[in-house]
Amino acid sequence: MTIRGPVFRAWTLALLLSGAVSVRPLSAAEQNPQLEVGPPRPAQDLGITLVTSLVNSVYVPARLALTTAAAIVGGFVGLVNGGNLDAAAAIWQTADGDAFVTPSMIEQRRWPRLGPRR
Repeated sequence: MTIRGPVFRAWTLALLLSGAVSVRPLSAAEQNPQLEVGPPRPAQDLGITLVTSLVNSVYVPARLALTTAAAIVGGFVGLVNGGNLDAAAAIWQTADGDAFVTPSMIEQRRWPRLGPRR
């Protein structure tokens, strides 16, 4: 079955016009010189990746234990205080922070954050 005639032409014209109306000229975004990558340094990148993996093998289980303990204690404090969510949230905020260590943290010598932002 072929579609011919005025209905086909009307749909084709509508599609073409809708495409022509929605096309806008594209503009290039400004480049930020701070985001440009320098020369490759595979040995240094490998070392940073290995250090990050080793740090995460200790940090992530400790972080999981802290988060679990804060969830249990915060829930108990909220329950004891008659369902007070503010009391529970005060405990839960102690487990706030970075979930894992990233290579950029190692490069910048920034320690992962445990606890609420100050």
